[in-house]
Amino acid sequence: MSNYRGLGLSFLEAPEGELPGPPRAYVYVKNSPTADFAPIEGRPIISEECVSFTEIEYQIDELKRELDSLKAEARRKFASAEKREREALGAALGISSPISVK
Repeated sequence: MSNYRGLGLSFLEAPEGELPGPPRAYVYVKNSPTADFAPIEGRPIISEECVSFTEIEYQIDELKRELDSLKAEARRKFASAEKREREALGAALGISSPISVK
């Protein structure tokens, strides 16, 4: 079975020079055909056509793996953004070591 779907992570931080704010993240569908048959006409499809429980189980497990990968990526990006934010705050306050947040 080919994997033609694709989920992506969009991670947005406040542009430099603008007021700071928390980063925002979104999961989006990168590649997906659109159904052209009833009852799901016009809706994105995120799996192959499945004709057995084994096939749909495989597709769902693949989606879970893809989402777990995106979650790990988001965790790294949020941690990195939070570290930069602490360092910037420390620099603004004249503190040479990073601020510890627990």
